[in-house]
Amino acid sequence: MPRQRFEEDLEAVAAGPDVQRLAASDLARVVSGGPKGCQRVRDVFDRLAREGLEAWVVGGAPRDWLEGRVSGDLDIAVRTGYGRLRRFVRGAFDQGEVREAYPDFGLLKWESGLGGLDFNILRALPAPAPGLSMFAQRCRPARFLGEDAMLRDFTINAIYYCPATGLFLDPTRRGIAAIAGRTLEFAGPGCLANLNPFLSLRVVKFMARGYRPTEEVKRFLGLHLGDDLEAMEAGQLPQWVARQVPPWLASGFKAILCEHLADSMAGPRVGAGFEAG
Repeated sequence: MPRQRFEEDLEAVAAGPDVQRLAASDLARVVSGGPKGCQRVRDVFDRLAREGLEAWVVGGAPRDWLEGRVSGDLDIAVRTGYGRLRRFVRGAFDQGEVREAYPDFGLLKWESGLGGLDFNILRALPAPAPGLSMFAQRCRPARFLGEDAMLRDFTINAIYYCPATGLFLDPTRRGIAAIAGRTLEFAGPGCLANLNPFLSLRVVKFMARGYRPTEEVKRFLGLHLGDDLEAMEAGQLPQWVARQVPPWLASGFKAILCEHLADSMAGPRVGAGFEAG
């Protein structure tokens, strides 16, 4: 992939035609249909641009495209304040429902019968509040992608795709290399990982996808996996798996989870939880 320097001293990567076809396929997905006609994901980006708002696809979709697969998991990051983002989403669609999932953290969801989209403002967290989960933290709008990237879980999920240019932006400078090398590393300081609820289960999920955790991530997994499972209410584990783990990954996820909990008090609960699901 040819590389070039970009805004904020970022690297912009122009992926090959196969990756661009995967991105185009997801951006062509219809997300709304009504009096305004069918709206595709790309139409949402066109409207954001007309309103003067910069936006990127971030998270799972750029990672999946660079892995060589269609995603369907589309998160849109917008450089604006939360109030303006909320007004945009409410006015952009003629059907569906806007759900303010975590307003302090700059997140909201738009849902319809054809699916939905997750939106977030670019966020910065100058001083994390102790004792609060990541999603309950009060963030401020960020100026730069790099600030937002520090609040993502892993570098592989901190890659931003610009539909207008077809470029992948890698603020941590490690995300694209981590996908190629199948390395799982935190995007930001390890202390922020402690604020992310059930992050240990996401570590297991990506291990099942073939990613190798760094020593820091391994230590985090050892410290938190048992406690995270103990904190789950009855029936919560299969619900989490149903939402977060695709069917093709479920058996690998369970095997790795049980392996890491073989000597843990949470081990029996894991088996029972899967059987209940």
